[in-house]
Amino acid sequence: MTDQPTKSSTHKPGLALVLLGLVLAFAITYRLTPVDDGASHDAAVDHAQVDTHAVDAPDGHAPNQTAEHVEAEAKRVNEHLEETAEAVDAHLTESAAAVDAHLEAADHGEPGAHEADEAHGGDSGQHDTPNVQWYWMLPFALLLGSIAVMPLINMHFWEHHYPKFAIGLGTVTAAYYLFFFKQDLPASRTAWMHEMQEYVSFIALLGSLYIVSGGIVINVSRRATATTNTTLLLVGAVIANVVGTTGAAMLLIRPYIRINRAHIKPYHIVFFIFAVANCGGSLSPIGDPPLFMGYLKGVPFFWVLEALWPMWAVCLIVLLAIFFVIDKRDHAKAEREHEHDAGPAVQIYGFQNFFYIGLILAGVFRPSMFEHIRAGEYLMLPISREVLMAIAAIASKLSTKPYIYERNEFTYGPIKEVAILFVGIFSTMVPALNYLNHHSADMPLKTPGQYYFITGALSSMLDNAPTYLVFLETNQGQVQDQFGQQLGELQLALDANPPGVGADADPKVKGAFDTLVQYNQPKVQAGSVSKTDMKIAMIIGNRDLAMYLMAISIGAVFFGACTYIGNGPNFMVKSIAESAGIQMPSFFGYVFKYALPILIPIYILIWLLFFVLKLGV
Repeated sequence: MTDQPTKSSTHKPGLALVLLGLVLAFAITYRLTPVDDGASHDAAVDHAQVDTHAVDAPDGHAPNQTAEHVEAEAKRVNEHLEETAEAVDAHLTESAAAVDAHLEAADHGEPGAHEADEAHGGDSGQHDTPNVQWYWMLPFALLLGSIAVMPLINMHFWEHHYPKFAIGLGTVTAAYYLFFFKQDLPASRTAWMHEMQEYVSFIALLGSLYIVSGGIVINVSRRATATTNTTLLLVGAVIANVVGTTGAAMLLIRPYIRINRAHIKPYHIVFFIFAVANCGGSLSPIGDPPLFMGYLKGVPFFWVLEALWPMWAVCLIVLLAIFFVIDKRDHAKAEREHEHDAGPAVQIYGFQNFFYIGLILAGVFRPSMFEHIRAGEYLMLPISREVLMAIAAIASKLSTKPYIYERNEFTYGPIKEVAILFVGIFSTMVPALNYLNHHSADMPLKTPGQYYFITGALSSMLDNAPTYLVFLETNQGQVQDQFGQQLGELQLALDANPPGVGADADPKVKGAFDTLVQYNQPKVQAGSVSKTDMKIAMIIGNRDLAMYLMAISIGAVFFGACTYIGNGPNFMVKSIAESAGIQMPSFFGYVFKYALPILIPIYILIWLLFFVLKLGV
């Protein structure tokens, strides 16, 4: 491979970053466009309440008020309210009764009293969840069905026309939410924009990790023994939690193929997909897209490691043990040769890109650019999450020599496909999330094991990130339905000065409060804990409820390995292997020869150990 720069278009920082820039610009522009979020109505109600209290003691002469004066003051208040109502949006006027109910509930500490406060203190900035009809989930189902089936029917057609499916179906949902949602247009606009903001955060992470990892070349100069291969898979599974399954797969798949060049078999690539591109990334939100979506929804960053490491360890130990036995037996059939045994064991080129990976990781812990925009903190935008990630990607491209990309056969094709498909997925899944929020009690999901298998089954055939979000939303809705009283008590504890729970508090309330203090201390002190934060805290702060989120999380990540379409890196690895001349199994060959006999027994073992026997719980 030449060390000279080329004029290949793959070296231009073009399409992926341009797409990212356009999405960022669109999101910022729309967010800066005034959308009534109910604050004006709240202000009007607060003003009216102040004036009403003024009737009690105008100018300090309350004891001498006459009935006529009281009547005159009441008339003045009514006139003021009428004038204010004229300035309030028509929809908000119609929902005045709901606001009154909210204020009354707040006075009595009833559950749901602070639901509307998310617009001010929460990180979602949304109204009450829009209530949509079930058929508005059809674009979501059609898009995911197309992603699963169309490549099997006609791959050439799909490669050329998938943007039409994604953008077309996404536009249908966007138009409905932005312009035609009659019941509550401001709420529907806010709900759709909130999910698109999360799309920007999602694609910023995946895109930046893909670009930066593409600027690193790793050469391994060792004989490809079973021990070497197993060690490489283990290293890949560990670093997947730092650079993501996409980053780890792109870093290691080519050196893995190179050291096994003379004798590589399909099972080598399949186990790489199992361990590095999927199961390995279970220990951090960076590791796999579903877990990052959970982090954006309020699941604490380090809770993932604390809760999931035993399942990760069991899965990897069994999986790598099976691989070692298979590879050892294959090695015994013929002596393996490697042409690069001399020299250093590992050589790394593009080492500066590890600094940019560190910058991306630092960005994960920064507030989103949208949070700074809502707060009017425009000077903080350069150090917001998405901007830091974009800076890391651009700096990596500018500082990496072109020959490194040549050695990695780097192109923007895979991340372009992910960016286009997911903009459609995020748009069309808004009605599904909203519908589940209102109908979660109707879902026939009662045990962690049921969540584990249904999340896993859908993740294996569809995409695991939206599947995770759907069942996370379902679980939160069930918590709201079953523990509404406890959530109300938790809100009272947070509203206390200083915040705290009594010794006789409900154990679930205490567990949730302690969790908020542990993971969201700044929000507790600032009084800005949102309803979503409270529901997540109620779940992970109580072990019996936390098992549901553990089941959703591990099911989405693990079962994504069951098919080529279960997780984005799967197809990337398959494509790279085939371009290297490796004959990969067909879709059904992959499922029936590898996934069903190897993965499913391991996943059943995980279910028995942790969701039936509840080891460590």
